[in-house]
Amino acid sequence: MTDTPPPYARITSWPDLLATAQAILAQREKRYPQEVERGRMTSADAERGLRIARALVRQWQAVVDRADWYDAESDFAFGDGSTGAGEVELRTDLARASMIAAERAAANPGDERLKVFADHIAALAWHQRPFGAGQCPHIEGVHKLNQAARARADEFILESTNPDISWSAAA
Repeated sequence: MTDTPPPYARITSWPDLLATAQAILAQREKRYPQEVERGRMTSADAERGLRIARALVRQWQAVVDRADWYDAESDFAFGDGSTGAGEVELRTDLARASMIAAERAAANPGDERLKVFADHIAALAWHQRPFGAGQCPHIEGVHKLNQAARARADEFILESTNPDISWSAAA
């Protein structure tokens, strides 16, 4: 499902993808305790799902804020296991969430909100796919390349002394 990109507008809207990650987390924070209480989910599964959603939000917050990359896998591996998430966990979780959202959208063809939400989750899954030789998430590679390009643009602006040329680093 993550090999074919969702609509271009869904892939490139970082704030919308962050909002979608936040919505996933909010839905889980609301629904998972109820599912545990009803016996439909174990506490461990609920905690795992929440941990993964929090890691996803932190990654996308870094992208939107143009901050240093949040390495969810290192946080999970080298922390106490209560934060972060492995790459396989993130990919698997997003693939499942994408499938469920697509099914809901297909069952409600007149609900454009569900269609957009499903597209955004598919975009999150697409961005989480392996990228490059190191197999980091695609969005990590894109984010780091964007950071490098912005840093290079800032260097160029700082080096430019020609008063006749107006440069802007805001992008």
